[in-house]
Amino acid sequence: MLAWLKSLPKQRAFWSDTPCVGCGFKLRRTFPTIWDGLSNEWGLTTELRRQMDLRESTLCARCRTNARAQGIGRALLNDLAKRHAIKAETVRALAAMDLPRDLRSAEINALPGLHKHFAKMPNAVCSEYGGDNHEDLMALSYPDETFDYVLTSDSLEHVPDFDVALNEIRRVLKPEGQHIFTIPVIWDRETRIRASVVEGKRVDHLPPSHHGNPKTAAGDWIVFNEFGGDVVKRIESAGFSVEVCRTGNPLDATIVAERL
Repeated sequence: MLAWLKSLPKQRAFWSDTPCVGCGFKLRRTFPTIWDGLSNEWGLTTELRRQMDLRESTLCARCRTNARAQGIGRALLNDLAKRHAIKAETVRALAAMDLPRDLRSAEINALPGLHKHFAKMPNAVCSEYGGDNHEDLMALSYPDETFDYVLTSDSLEHVPDFDVALNEIRRVLKPEGQHIFTIPVIWDRETRIRASVVEGKRVDHLPPSHHGNPKTAAGDWIVFNEFGGDVVKRIESAGFSVEVCRTGNPLDATIVAERL
């Protein structure tokens, strides 16, 4: 039993200056999640690995909303207040509001800690990328100009053709609708294409890299793109204006892409 306890990641608890965007709680917990193999594949320095760990594993101690989902929720609430005069302090409070029926959102993959709130909204559709109610980001099932917001969190790096996915997301957004999302980006690099699909078969250009615990089924998430700072121009080329919302952690950034 003692050996098992010693093998657990060391957790750190701290009080955040910013309330959780999911539930309003300020206590956070962190623990290391990036394993040696992934860090080496990525070519992370010690400092980049620390920053990526914080991005992945800083959770609200009450509802377990992680750092990148916090960023998506915050950007959504800010835009709702700015453009639609809908003011809510948390996503939980937003879910309890009587929202306009024509204001629609799509959560393409379940946002950690926030999904349970979106699932309660009658004007939101929820799917799980790679799950039972999967939506193919390169061939979405929704009609043109359906949504005001499309939300994705660290899924686009696993899509074989990033540009096709951007075009599909733009198609289902209303004019001036927003794709609010996160992808892992090493900002001072160029994007590296690790794999692509040619004639229906995956072709590896670099040794295969997977996200998720490699000892579980979640480790089967193959990485097609390892994004660098040039990703902003690619998003703009797909017909979006782009705002990168940053925190004190350089790797913890939320991208707000508005359909032009």
